[in-house]
Amino acid sequence: GRIFIPSGYMNTIVGKIWKHWPMEAEKDGRAILRVDNKLYERDLVRIEEGEIVEAVLTELSRKYAGGFPISLEEVNSGNLWLFELQPRNN
Repeated sequence: GRIFIPSGYMNTIVGKIWKHWPMEAEKDGRAILRVDNKLYERDLVRIEEGEIVEAVLTELSRKYAGGFPISLEEVNSGNLWLFELQPRNN
């Protein structure tokens, strides 16, 4: 399956103070994912549009917002950043 990582509150004071990794990931998305002590080289790729955004928002809504809809405007405004872990392009 596909793996997505959200970062919310990006436009807030707290987000600007505490959330440095999304900006670093956008500049240099290299990441290492560890699953059962096996390491996988991946790239974090920011996702801002496309059908997959709606699907990710639906899952975020289910998992974190009690089913309350998360608006696409959260992504469009830059308050919610979405990244996909994709196979590394060496």
